[in-house]
Amino acid sequence: MVEYSHLAAAAVEGDRHIIRCVNQAFSGLIGKKAEDVVGLPFDQVVAEASALQCIEAVCRTGRGKTCVAEEGTEDTHRFLSYAMWPVYFGNGRPHAVMIQVADATQDELARQRTVEMNRELMLGSVRQHELVEEASHERDRLLTLINSMADGVWFTDKEGRVLLANAVARSQAQETGLDPDSLSESHPLSILSQVEVLTPDQKPLDMEPLFQVFQGKAFREVEIAVRNKTTGEVFHRRISANPILDSEKRVEAVVVVVRDTTSEKRAEVEKARLEEHLRQAQKMEAIGTLAGGIAHDFNNMLAVIIGNAELAEDDVDEHGRHNIKQILKASKRARDLVKQILTYSRKAGTGKNAIELTPLVKETSKLFRGTLPSTIRIDLKAQTEQDTILADQGQIQQVMMNLATNAAYAMRDKGGVLTIGLTNVSVTEDNKPALDLEPGKYVKLRIRDTGTGMTKEIMERIFDPFFTTKEAGEGTGMGLAVVYGIVKSHNGGVTVESRPGKGTTFNVFFPCVAAHATEQQEEKEGVAPRGKEHILVVDDEESLVEAVSNILERLGYRVTTALNASQAWKIFERYQNSLDLVITDQTMPGLTGIELAKRMLSVRKDLPIILCTGYSEAVSPEKAKSVGISEFVMKPVVKREVAETVRRVLDRSNSQESTD
Repeated sequence: MVEYSHLAAAAVEGDRHIIRCVNQAFSGLIGKKAEDVVGLPFDQVVAEASALQCIEAVCRTGRGKTCVAEEGTEDTHRFLSYAMWPVYFGNGRPHAVMIQVADATQDELARQRTVEMNRELMLGSVRQHELVEEASHERDRLLTLINSMADGVWFTDKEGRVLLANAVARSQAQETGLDPDSLSESHPLSILSQVEVLTPDQKPLDMEPLFQVFQGKAFREVEIAVRNKTTGEVFHRRISANPILDSEKRVEAVVVVVRDTTSEKRAEVEKARLEEHLRQAQKMEAIGTLAGGIAHDFNNMLAVIIGNAELAEDDVDEHGRHNIKQILKASKRARDLVKQILTYSRKAGTGKNAIELTPLVKETSKLFRGTLPSTIRIDLKAQTEQDTILADQGQIQQVMMNLATNAAYAMRDKGGVLTIGLTNVSVTEDNKPALDLEPGKYVKLRIRDTGTGMTKEIMERIFDPFFTTKEAGEGTGMGLAVVYGIVKSHNGGVTVESRPGKGTTFNVFFPCVAAHATEQQEEKEGVAPRGKEHILVVDDEESLVEAVSNILERLGYRVTTALNASQAWKIFERYQNSLDLVITDQTMPGLTGIELAKRMLSVRKDLPIILCTGYSEAVSPEKAKSVGISEFVMKPVVKREVAETVRRVLDRSNSQESTD
């Protein structure tokens, strides 16, 4: 950051403010090579005390600061403008201070000259008659200079009535909602009553210190915020003012210089929001990691429950079988819930597939319902003839969660009803322009709240990145921007309807696709496929090994078990020629399942291997296939899936052997 800054820049750290790095522009400005200053305290390189005081103020307050330092001899006299801000590395205190330096000699001299010329101009009004013509010429020159300045300049009389404002000042007044032509002869109090003057953090401002300039007390660099009462837009200003005194030290006039710092403040806000967005992203990454760990353990437990329940189902009477079916039904719902949590929390999407929107909306609504206070009720209405869309399931869930979260926030004080609806709509050439969608059939997802609603001005900005109406720390301003991006990536559209106090409705449109058979696991009739082959089962969960072994043995297979990779390798060395199949878990102490598979396949290339996992970011079906693994299975699996997967892998292996 220092090296590539187009301004002179340096970084200091530590209590002695040691210079850690400078760029070429900084070296040129101070006339010393980088290697000669890096490692030295800042006050040994820059002797001006005000610059060092500025650094200490940044370290003490934790806020950015600017200052202008005067240095040099009469021959090399110059003014340097310093901008400094703290750098944090996690402990809550500034770790270092970034410094940017610019030669402000011309600006400062121009400012001093402006004040001086102003003094001469205003005192010229009381000069003798013979000096009037000369004063007029001086005034013209001053006006030319003032109108060429980048800052707004105001002149008032001793009562505060506006006598003169340059073009920049008039423009600044206009954007805050004032009529520049009506300001002449106006008193500051009447002007300020037309706008809302605030502190930089947009709190009410005590105006009394600002008016002390009319008592002969100058002030410099007062930061204020001005809100346009019509549009609500806020502009930031840095104001300095100086009284012009007569020979008896009485206030004769006042000159006010107003600098627009709106862009600077917005950049600071954007930087803070980016940092907050980064923190949120890090939180989500941590949540994803935590969810993965929980999913692995939870899926292992579900595998044991499902496996033993299915074994027990074969051993009990009809009444007991009914109870066990309820256990299996609940276990499978728990399995599906884990999949949804993983899909929502993982960073990457699952890819676009043909999915039915109605079941997904219902499941996501159940997931969200548990997070709502009792004062908010969900009303779900799904009435569609066709709801199949080509979509990334995780991203569609994120759209729903983001919109529902915003709706809940809008109803947080008084409660209300969150209505989630699904209907089919047709886009034609007639209504296409309004929706910005291609003609065709769409599924409309409607999310409506009875909350606070929005103004037209807010509605125009809600999809802008980092725009938020929430309090600091309550939102990143990215939720609706993400919604818009996801919907557009699915060739859809989104509209919003809202009025203050009347709630908000979001309509999200997804194009329909031809319905495909879903991959729901249905209970199949008939006998599960059996066999007599020798199978090695490897898993560090003893209860899971026992359940899988019992299932396989009831299917006629001969089973050998191992509780870790080391034990499995010893069994493999002993029975490698008689083993027909290996079923191994992925996450185990010592060697992982994929590492164990690689080792076994290096000895016996034709060995069929099934890799199982409750959850693992380290392995995917593609990676498993690339190392020679026959099947990749996500736990938990039901008995029929086990039977069919094992039989399919063994038959494929036997077929390849006969071909060879």
